[in-house]
Amino acid sequence: MLRWAGHSYQKPKYRLCFNFTGRDRLPPSLHDRHNTSGNWNWPLNPVGIRVSKTQVRPDSAVEDLRLVREFQAGSERAFNELVLKHRQGVFLTASGMLSSRDDAEDITQEVFIKAYQSLGGFRGESALYTWLYRITINLCLNHIRKRKVRSSFGLEQVQAVLPEADRADSDLEISELSLKARTAIAGLPEKQRAVFILRHFRGLPHAEIARIMERDEGTIKANYFQAVRKLRDKLGPYLQGKE
Repeated sequence: MLRWAGHSYQKPKYRLCFNFTGRDRLPPSLHDRHNTSGNWNWPLNPVGIRVSKTQVRPDSAVEDLRLVREFQAGSERAFNELVLKHRQGVFLTASGMLSSRDDAEDITQEVFIKAYQSLGGFRGESALYTWLYRITINLCLNHIRKRKVRSSFGLEQVQAVLPEADRADSDLEISELSLKARTAIAGLPEKQRAVFILRHFRGLPHAEIARIMERDEGTIKANYFQAVRKLRDKLGPYLQGKE
């Protein structure tokens, strides 16, 4: 039995201390309307939400390693700090891969359960977030293959990450765009979808994605290019009409 933050874990009913409730269950608000990353130069990104890249700062990786070492020395508080720091990134990545918010929450729970069980052997050869995202992507791919589900971004997901003040003015635009975007993103092959999400929504460089996916950088660049091309083919004419 595992314990942290006053809770215990017994599969499969255990929920970590970071249950998603209210606004806490949502990814952070995203703000950059005119995203120009890669070949995307549209007024909104493909799922109709405003994007800000979440680059990981060098000092953040150092802090992660310090917390990992404290956890390895027996500090449950250090693990909870890591959960609080990385849960939204993990959840947003899982949400991009899966068709169900509940499934994304379950994957997020499982990621940190696996992290708790395995972090004792973490040697710091890669950044902690690289390790966590690798677990996330692998769990999502396994889930997709088992359940034969396809990813989609529904209107609820799109609205959920918008600030309250922006929703009323954006409802019509988002509902139209999300209907088209969710079909396009759902149609991407699994690995292209994963690369696109990590690059476009998490803001990770190709080299870091290659480490996460355990592929060479050239393959990652090719997957991203193919994903962008497919989404542009499907969404480009519609988005050009909105400019």
